[in-house]
Amino acid sequence: HDALPIFDMVAYDIRDEFIKEFDNAVALPDLYDLVHGMAHSYAVKMKYVLKEKKKSPRLARMMTYIEEHLGEKIELADIAEHVGISRTYASAVFKEELGMTISEFILRERMLEAKRMLRDTDLTVAHIADRLGFCSQSYFTKNFTGTEGMTPVEYRRQFG
Repeated sequence: HDALPIFDMVAYDIRDEFIKEFDNAVALPDLYDLVHGMAHSYAVKMKYVLKEKKKSPRLARMMTYIEEHLGEKIELADIAEHVGISRTYASAVFKEELGMTISEFILRERMLEAKRMLRDTDLTVAHIADRLGFCSQSYFTKNFTGTEGMTPVEYRRQFG
């Protein structure tokens, strides 16, 4: 099937996301920052659209929404509303197309980003936990250790 409609949806999502900010931009550096932000947002969204071509456009849009909000508390209701479907249907789409729950996907994406941050930055474990929306460093460490088989500090020592 043709992937063009999902590209259109992604473009509209980006437009809606940034249109208010363009109205508030006062100086040239503000516009530069906005354009850079749009380009980054587009790249993040396209990562899922292209990677998940065989998946439904709804799933791709839900995945990009999650990716963009990894540092926040992500509610199923917000994901479903973003795509215009019910919470029950959103959960079913994830389970059917990815074979995992939305919560499992969110944790997987947070762990991937945590590993990147541990390798590529000097941020403290506490700062990484905070930036990825974990309620505490200890909860982040527990999840990281459970999925990776080592603590964040051990991971950084080994791969950083």
